[in-house]
Amino acid sequence: MKEKTCIFIGNSKCHITTELLNKAKKTIIDLIVNENIDTFFCGGYGNFDSAMARLIFDLKAIYSIKSYYITPYICINAQEKLNNILKTKLFDNIIFPELEQVPYRFAISKRNEWMVKNSCFAITHITYTTGGAWTTQKYALGRVKVIEI
Repeated sequence: MKEKTCIFIGNSKCHITTELLNKAKKTIIDLIVNENIDTFFCGGYGNFDSAMARLIFDLKAIYSIKSYYITPYICINAQEKLNNILKTKLFDNIIFPELEQVPYRFAISKRNEWMVKNSCFAITHITYTTGGAWTTQKYALGRVKVIEI
């Protein structure tokens, strides 16, 4: 799966503009057509992840691609939350990386590392140099092809 997979890395509170969406769409289509990418992983947190999930959903009408929600942990009301995620049809399925031994406060960063390790491309949009997205982008550099939009 790794050789055909792309992840998204972006600040959760970034401003989503038409220009950003157009650039992301062009980049995604280029990866699908020229790099044979057919699988997209999304962390599902914040504005950037939500916008990218919707873009992938729209592109499914044209291309044979799949989108997966990668969850960092299972919470008490997990089944209801996961059912609601699948009902949106934004994602084809949910993947649970094996993170049981990871303390709760590190689960998101370890999930992000898992996504990098299981991908070959990362589309990034980092607007400030602190936080999890910035740390994940630094981790991705040299491990996957990073495309900044």
